[in-house]
Amino acid sequence: MMTTPEQAALRAQRSALALRLAQGLGEATPVAELKDLQTRLQLIDGVLADAAPPGHALRRHLIALLLVAAAVSLAALLPMPRVSFVLELDAGAAQMRMIKSGNLAGQPLDGEMRAEGFSRIESADPALAQRALDGGASQLALQAQRLNLRRISFPAGARIDFEAGAQTVRVAIDGTAHAAEFEIGGQASSSFGGSPREAGNYAVAEWLKLVAGTAPTELWFTRKPERSYLWRGLQPDSLRLVERQSGADAQVRLVSALRQGLLRLPATGRELRLIAGSGLELDGLQLDQADLTLGEQVGLRLSGSAQRMVLETGGFQQSLKPSLLDYVAHNHGLGLIWSAAGLLWGISTWLRKALGDKF
Repeated sequence: MMTTPEQAALRAQRSALALRLAQGLGEATPVAELKDLQTRLQLIDGVLADAAPPGHALRRHLIALLLVAAAVSLAALLPMPRVSFVLELDAGAAQMRMIKSGNLAGQPLDGEMRAEGFSRIESADPALAQRALDGGASQLALQAQRLNLRRISFPAGARIDFEAGAQTVRVAIDGTAHAAEFEIGGQASSSFGGSPREAGNYAVAEWLKLVAGTAPTELWFTRKPERSYLWRGLQPDSLRLVERQSGADAQVRLVSALRQGLLRLPATGRELRLIAGSGLELDGLQLDQADLTLGEQVGLRLSGSAQRMVLETGGFQQSLKPSLLDYVAHNHGLGLIWSAAGLLWGISTWLRKALGDKF
């Protein structure tokens, strides 16, 4: 676009006035003089705007609109870095990777347990400890009139599998050194390495500790029909819902253990019902609540946030993380419209002042 000598002179004058105004703001210049400079700038801007061709302003607004559209499109593509959620579900099994060291708190057991994979057994009962050395600690069957789990302790990084059952539940740990402590009392019987059971009587409660290295271990606890085991305050970093299933060819496969569930995403107000057989994967968890009930089913109640949240149905995976635009649209619906309009006008004004008739 051609520039007349008059327009060039006005632009030069405008630049000089803008410089004087900027300097004056940093000095003790009288307010009246500053206002006079501002008024002169506005008058020059008005003359230059009137001198622009008819399509000039339209082009500015069009390009500003395209920039806004590009920004909105980018927000629609970018997922939120973390997504808050509330999850309630029932499953046949659950697998958790623990983000830090901890323990599964103690509780009474229903009289009988089995253990496999532990490398060492410790007890204040010397006869019991000797039998463990003679028969091998890797297989233990224990029945007692009073049988309590004191704790199952594990370090950070441990993977814990919980498996529900009609009469027996299973807890398996893999990947790190860990230990399980029990308390026995009254009439008891035990077997090591598949040997015949030997009876014992503990008038005073006795302790028993199972110690393992990094090799996987398994614990089976019997349970009465009305009985469930409960652990609160778990801190997993990831969650998978998988269980082992034997096929017609006798091969064991991992399949979805999900029975039913309800997932709520407060960031977008979305509520999703999870159907049986769906695959759900959560990673990068930071939880405020994590309660697990182990009985005929695994019941989970989780709330917090996740870095990754994927649902698999029919062989297709879908990320459940909302985009930045989804979040803004849900939480600031009307504000989003006005913000876009304000952004459009602001970009247009900035471009006009910054580029003048070159744009």
